[in-house]
Amino acid sequence: MSNEIGDHLGPRITALMTTFNAEKWVNETIASILRQTISDFEFLIIDDGSSDNTVEQIKSFSDRRIRLVEHKDNKGVGTRLDEALDLISTPYIAKVDADDISEPQRFEKQLTFLEENSLAVVKCLISYFPDNENVKASARFKHFKSEKQPLLNKITEPEQIAENLSRWMCVLHTTYFARTFAIKNARYPHVRIFEDYILFLRLKNAGFKIGCVNECLVNMRVSDNSTTMTLGPSQLEKGLSGIISEKWPDFEYQHRNKEVYIYGTGNLAQTCLLCLKEKKIKVASFVERSPNVKTVSDKAEEKKVISLEQYIAANEPKLLILAAQPVRNEIALELEKNGLNEGSDFLVLA
Repeated sequence: MSNEIGDHLGPRITALMTTFNAEKWVNETIASILRQTISDFEFLIIDDGSSDNTVEQIKSFSDRRIRLVEHKDNKGVGTRLDEALDLISTPYIAKVDADDISEPQRFEKQLTFLEENSLAVVKCLISYFPDNENVKASARFKHFKSEKQPLLNKITEPEQIAENLSRWMCVLHTTYFARTFAIKNARYPHVRIFEDYILFLRLKNAGFKIGCVNECLVNMRVSDNSTTMTLGPSQLEKGLSGIISEKWPDFEYQHRNKEVYIYGTGNLAQTCLLCLKEKKIKVASFVERSPNVKTVSDKAEEKKVISLEQYIAANEPKLLILAAQPVRNEIALELEKNGLNEGSDFLVLA
């Protein structure tokens, strides 16, 4: 059951946001959207069963552009966003995450750039900021700020974006501004994780062009919350299966007549093993630069863990799937230095 309040006056843009227990940040996020230099938008907020004061915070705003849909149960962000698409009749969608801050000219600049360059979707540059002093001092935030932010911000041309999307999510969900028909064509998967990456892969596979406004228009909060940490194995597997399904032509073609290995031994790598088994792809072993363990169990069987040096030295036809996000680029570069080619000798999972 749901309860909907608010007005829909036929504006050009729908700012689309889902919330779940976001009372700490949602006021600041909403305020940044209501300050946009383009005022011709509705702000569609879908609350996915929050148990804190998120809904009360949203209702404290009296702006008629806000359209709140409340749900008592929690179904996950992918499901709620897909349901929300059927409530949208504006020609454009601007995605908003409940803990990030948009610059006042974000919608204006993205709309102009989208129209001038005949694009379906446009992202923008981002800047990470810490939620608190503990986060600011963390290795995770320092990695985001010094490595991830520059890497994301240098992927700006449509050809660059399309090429990199095949490997990793170089378009951040909270930054996109799009033609509604493109998003409705792709649709969101009903998963609790990777719904954004699957959406962008679907857009790319359907031939929609994605560009970038070369300005920082979204400030992204880094907190000590992690969606991955709160998800069960089955939810992670469902999301990862969605990524593999979108990338399946590459996987199917490249693994033929080759031994398949997985780089990494963490949750992503172990879930990748389960997903590949569903596709009837046999995995020879896991690979790590310097293995701390000799085997990894997937309940049904033990898989060996070999070193990256051993893997590179092996002469048989082989394919390595990189399933370790923090070292993804580092390992890819090392493989290339050893004469292995991305796309034929190794594939990046996410």
